[in-house]
Amino acid sequence: ALAYGNGNTSKSGKIPRVWVRDAGDMGERANKSDYGDRKGTEVHIGEQRMTTVLRAKIIAYTIFLPRWFAWPAAVLVVTLGGLVVGTSLYPLVLANIIATFIVAFAHAYNSWADWVSGLDQGPPEERSRPKPYTSGQNLIARGVVTQNETLVVALVYLAASAGITGLLAGQTTTWVWLPWLVAVACAPLYSWGKFNYTNETWLFLGFGPAAAMLGAASAPGPDLWRAALASLPLGILFGYGAEL
Repeated sequence: ALAYGNGNTSKSGKIPRVWVRDAGDMGERANKSDYGDRKGTEVHIGEQRMTTVLRAKIIAYTIFLPRWFAWPAAVLVVTLGGLVVGTSLYPLVLANIIATFIVAFAHAYNSWADWVSGLDQGPPEERSRPKPYTSGQNLIARGVVTQNETLVVALVYLAASAGITGLLAGQTTTWVWLPWLVAVACAPLYSWGKFNYTNETWLFLGFGPAAAMLGAASAPGPDLWRAALASLPLGILFGYGAEL
């Protein structure tokens, strides 16, 4: 017969310890069965936990760190630049894919830079100001991702943008690397600009002239400066207006 011995519990204080009165085979089988059930439960809970953590990280890598809320603005200005110079559809689609990856890189990089610089460290009220439309601030501080993970994610998106840029350059013009370099440089400059009130300027440059020139460079022999001039109103709106 099996019975709980005087309310004894395991070391964790949560799982009752089953005492076996009979030393026969039946008692040994019961003891092993109880251990197996507990062990199986622990493994199952551990697997569930790992699955939950992995799911949270994948969502952070693909949704929260890239912060896709800014993607439509980038696509709009890139498309404007392409239309100004009269590009064709396929190269313009490639230019927009490049812009998509640059947006993801810039936002993931900004999360990493805010942590390294100390803006996202300390009590919540002392961290960088979260915006209600981003849903991606302070991920490192909350333990969703690590500092190194965030940087790696940013570099993966950067590498993807460079790969597509190389493909587009081979089909249209190597001038496409100019707006690519400017747009990529706006990410660290924006993070740096938070300390000297120039961050809006780098947003303006990235979501204005750089994006429009990227779209224009999807055509052979493009007039990059005409596209840049056409983008100024939208650059002001998305650059300075976004930070209000």
